[in-house]
Amino acid sequence: MNQDTLTLVESILRDYPQTRDNDDKLAFIFYSKTIQLFYVPNEKDSNSYHAMDVVEFFKRLSNKKVTAMSSIRRARRKLQEKFESLRGDKWKARQKHQKVIVNTMNKWEGKRRHEVNIKYHDNKLS
Repeated sequence: MNQDTLTLVESILRDYPQTRDNDDKLAFIFYSKTIQLFYVPNEKDSNSYHAMDVVEFFKRLSNKKVTAMSSIRRARRKLQEKFESLRGDKWKARQKHQKVIVNTMNKWEGKRRHEVNIKYHDNKLS
C-alpha cells in the first residue's frame, strides 16, 4: 500500500461517509477516481469510449495496473484505527465481533492442537 492509496482512501472516507462501513462502495469510488475504469478508449476511434468489461478489469487487476481491493481495505482499516472521525457507525460492533472471533479461533486452535497431539502419540504407540 502506498501513500497515494492512503491519501485517496482518506479523502473518500471524509467526503463519502457511507464508504466507512462499506468496502464495496469505497472500492467503487476509489477506482472511479484513479482510472477511467468503466470507460476505456475505443481502439478504432481514440475520441470515443466504450464500457470496460469484467475481463478487462480483471486483466488490469492481475497485471497490477489497478490497486487491489485488499490494499484499499487495508488502508481503510489503518486510517480508521488512527482517526476516530473516519470510523463508520458499525466500527465498534466490528471490533467487538473481532474479539469474539479471535477467542473462538484460539479455543479451536487449542482443541485442534490437542487432537493432533493425541493422534500423533497414538500412531507412535502403534
